[in-house]
Amino acid sequence: MKNSKSKFPSAASAASCSIPTDRLAMEQLMYELRTVANNLQQLLTTRDKRIAEVAQYYNPDIIKHQAAIAAMTDAAEAWAVANPLEFPTGRRSLQMSHGELGFRTSPPSVKPLNRKFTLDKILALMRRYLPGYIRTVEDIDREAIIASRNEPIVQDTLVKCGLRIIQTTKFYVEPKLDQVEPRQTKTTDQQAA
Repeated sequence: MKNSKSKFPSAASAASCSIPTDRLAMEQLMYELRTVANNLQQLLTTRDKRIAEVAQYYNPDIIKHQAAIAAMTDAAEAWAVANPLEFPTGRRSLQMSHGELGFRTSPPSVKPLNRKFTLDKILALMRRYLPGYIRTVEDIDREAIIASRNEPIVQDTLVKCGLRIIQTTKFYVEPKLDQVEPRQTKTTDQQAA
């Protein structure tokens, strides 16, 4: 929802900004950019502070509800484990008048037996007993190509390999931002009084 009574000047003029013709006009543009960027920073700070206030207000109740749902879910699971005959034959879920409960099976996954089986140990054992189940991944060594990009052999061969080295330059503007102090909101002022 747009706040029509904002105390900040409109940033809409930025969409119709013209290109400066000289250094003085560029200084003016940078001043305006700084002003709009500072206003944006102040708006974001105020918004974040209000969001934090709302979260702080609701979090205790949210935590209570989440704990209640977790406890009820544990109780429902204990009931489901103790009453497997309540589930229809061949089904792992049970439709009830106020919802559904059941067991979801995850897709199969391969995990180490325990912590003593590190990846290196597992790979060594796999090479010995199941060598056909080890992946070998080939990849372009981009860092090595960039490091040797000035060597004639690399320069001549990259195009034959369907590669090129690119480097882009992007323009940036970094206005000097004011230090934004959190502003007091009316609700905070009224609570303090």
